[in-house]
Amino acid sequence: MTRRSGSARLIVMAFAGLLIAAEARADPMPSGLRGKSLALSWTVVKTQKALNGPQAGRVDTSETLLAAKVYVSLQGRVFSSYSETTGRNFSGVFDEVTGSAENVLQWRFEGDALVAYKVWVQGARRTTVSFSDGFAACSIAVTFGKKNAQGPLVVHGWPPYEDRQFEIIDYKISSPSCSVRPGNIFGDAQ
Repeated sequence: MTRRSGSARLIVMAFAGLLIAAEARADPMPSGLRGKSLALSWTVVKTQKALNGPQAGRVDTSETLLAAKVYVSLQGRVFSSYSETTGRNFSGVFDEVTGSAENVLQWRFEGDALVAYKVWVQGARRTTVSFSDGFAACSIAVTFGKKNAQGPLVVHGWPPYEDRQFEIIDYKISSPSCSVRPGNIFGDAQ
């Protein structure tokens, strides 16, 4: 079980600058990962404060289940489906091909891991998938970070509250799960 919380602020500080470095560095997709699919999931419990709107200043804690399906084509392109579910209030699914600036997640291979960034108003979340056994097994780590270790983590709300912003005060990651299988998780050849 991976857990990130108050004492993990050092991780947040160490994360500073990774967004800039990531833009400059993306390694070729390894042949051992091509033609394989990943099923990823984790839970985030976060405490956040509304920064604007009718509930500005209100602090709430919520639990969100996040999941991603990822397929790396034989050509090395990444196709993914990403979802977030928070109670009965919100559930969203985003189907994407990495490379579009509008994507929720930007996947790339860095060093020996497949990495995705979700950029926020201030800061970002980094999802790192590490591999073992010749890309037959994987594990996942999730960290939150601030650019240059400055200011709070700030996110946009989900529809219908996308005009609102929230400061993430604290977070905990739990129940990370990662599995690898051959073939296309979406069922059709790419």
